[in-house]
This record gives sequence, structure tokens and C-alpha cells, in this order.
Amino acid sequence: MKVFLSGPVALHRSILAGSILALASAANAQYVSGYSVGAISQFSPTSYVSDSHSFNNTTPATYNVLTSRSAFVSDGPNKVASGSVSGSMGILKAKAFSKFPGTSSSDYSNAHSNLNALDYLTVTSGNLPLGTVVTLNFLMHLSGTFSVPTFQIGGSYQASAVATMTSNGTLGSVYKTYQNTNGLAPFDLTATMQAKVGEKINIQYSLDAMTYVSGYATVAHEASVDFSSTAKLNVWSSNPNVVLNAQSGHNYAPVPEPASFAALAIGGLGLLRRRKRA
Repeated sequence: MKVFLSGPVALHRSILAGSILALASAANAQYVSGYSVGAISQFSPTSYVSDSHSFNNTTPATYNVLTSRSAFVSDGPNKVASGSVSGSMGILKAKAFSKFPGTSSSDYSNAHSNLNALDYLTVTSGNLPLGTVVTLNFLMHLSGTFSVPTFQIGGSYQASAVATMTSNGTLGSVYKTYQNTNGLAPFDLTATMQAKVGEKINIQYSLDAMTYVSGYATVAHEASVDFSSTAKLNVWSSNPNVVLNAQSGHNYAPVPEPASFAALAIGGLGLLRRRKRA
């Protein structure tokens, strides 16, 4: 939808609130959801232009179907805000772009793209007794780019990305966050957690891309964040006799086989990164 309003409106809050309500209705069930918002505000003549699109996949037929949405708004060739999201279980992608000329005013261009996912994994084994303690490995690989301008006084420029990876079980939990403002990627969120054979754990993960350029910007007048190269989540056990069955049906095991990822558990992360970049 495209909306023309007089004066600034908290569009991001309304979209986010709608997303939270939708996800709350899917409590104790899997989902993949996302939204993208673009907005341009001008003080004189007073105008506010926005575009937003969202999705909320909460049924088995949609968990593993890559779903995309995009928002785009412009008010002339030098005033642009756009964003896009694409996601399914295990894969999250997001982009944001803002462009605004220097006007020495509070006018701005702003874009925000957000994705969230929730799934459940049951720890199973054909030859280990129920209750056997095993180690689970988590890897969320983030690959993307940022525009990096000369520092802007007054915070009138921003290109940032945030990602989270969480899990909870009877023996422990995982909470890892990646936050980078005007920064660089790729980056790997990694963690380990103990769990019991037979138990079900939850996994939640998210990705945000945000850009903002105001009329007070004096050097850089464009901001971009591109994480469409994928934020990919892998979960597997160090014990080859253990299989993690996702309630969504998605296979979180890494490719190549988990044995190739054993270096993560013994500090071989640097080697893994070099192999990925090769």
C-alpha cells in the first residue's frame, strides 16, 4: 500500500505492533514473518509518503516456501526509500536503502526491513536412551554489505543491521546478537548448548536492516544495507547418532556434513570462515 499523509506518522510502530499481534496469535506454533517499510518526510511543503508490505507464514504449507515482500517510495529522483525482505525456515534476507539531498532541515528518508522465525527441534536418536545428554551446535552465518560514509555530525546518517539467535531447553539456553552500525560483514553467530535425547527445544532467529538519511546530512546522502546474501541458520549435534527433527520439516543440518563443522567446537572458526570465502 502507498499512503500520503500530512505530517510525520509513526508508521514503523504501527507495522511492528501489527506484526507482534500476528505472531502472538501463533504462540506455540512455527512461523516465518517479515515486513518492509519505506518513508519520506518533508517539512515544506508538508508531506509524508510511505509504502509498506508484510507477510506472516504460520501454516505448514508456507513454512519452507521462500516468501518475499518489498516497499518503494520516491518523491523525485533524489528522495527515495526502499526495502525488501525474503524468508523461509532457516533463511532470512533483508535490504534497505535511503536517499535524501542535503536541505538543512529535519526532512528525511527512512527504510526498515525486518524478519523473524520460530521453530521447534526434537532431539532424537536410534541407539541412545531417552534423557542422554548431548551437545548441540548453533551457527548463524550473516553475509552482507553496508555503505560507510564520512562521519555525520548529529546522527543524520545510519546504515545498520541487527540479528539475533536464541534457543531454550531443559539444560540451558542460547542468546546471541549481532549489531553493526555503518559496519562490515560477513559475521558468524556461534553457540553450543546441552540438551537431552527426547526433548523439544525452540529456536528463534531474526534479521533487521535499517537506513536513515536526513536533510541535515552534509557529506553522504545515500545509505544502504544489503543482507540479501542470506542470514542462514544451522543447528546440529556433535554426536553423529543424534538427529534433530524440526517441527516445520526444515533440515537445519549444515552442508557439508556436520563432521566438517567440528572445528567450530574446538576453536576452528577462522578456518571455517576462510573456507567459506574461498
